[in-house]
Amino acid sequence: MSSQRIIKLNIGGTVFQTTKDTLTRYEGMFRTMFETEIPLEKDENGCIFIDRDAKHFRLILNFLRDGHITLPDSEIEIEEIYKESSYYLLDGLMQLCQERCNDDRQLKEMRHIENKTELLKTVLHSRKAFLIFFYEPENVVRVENFFNEGVFPATIVHLKNFSRDFLDDIRMSLKDKEL
Repeated sequence: MSSQRIIKLNIGGTVFQTTKDTLTRYEGMFRTMFETEIPLEKDENGCIFIDRDAKHFRLILNFLRDGHITLPDSEIEIEEIYKESSYYLLDGLMQLCQERCNDDRQLKEMRHIENKTELLKTVLHSRKAFLIFFYEPENVVRVENFFNEGVFPATIVHLKNFSRDFLDDIRMSLKDKEL
């Protein structure tokens, strides 16, 4: 590989190495930087200097390499990554962050039953079908449908996927029935 194709970036004082092909794989700031005549600011070592915090740049660089990353669990960090992806004009990464935040918001909108008494009241007084998710310390969820008496183990990822894929459909179905 030609040394001219290797790019060194100084992101807020931290140096990252990658290739021009990686940086220009997707539409965004880097493609514009390298495909136009915009003057590039370089540091004393010849690295392209970008005045941003390097905290999340490793994830951004991995997104540029693979087109996907595993986002952290922290909503604050996801918001920070969203802000950085917005700065770098990476629409695909911005979309991943938005989807993840929407999934997390849907989980928070679910009713949380705090104790066995509240659970019993919910079961006895409900006139509609419902699912109950039991959170266990190992980050495993047991899902019970009281009308079909089916039980299956699931991880938090399964629960998030369930909420993303089906919760909107369930809400729309319930609204239709109420009308």
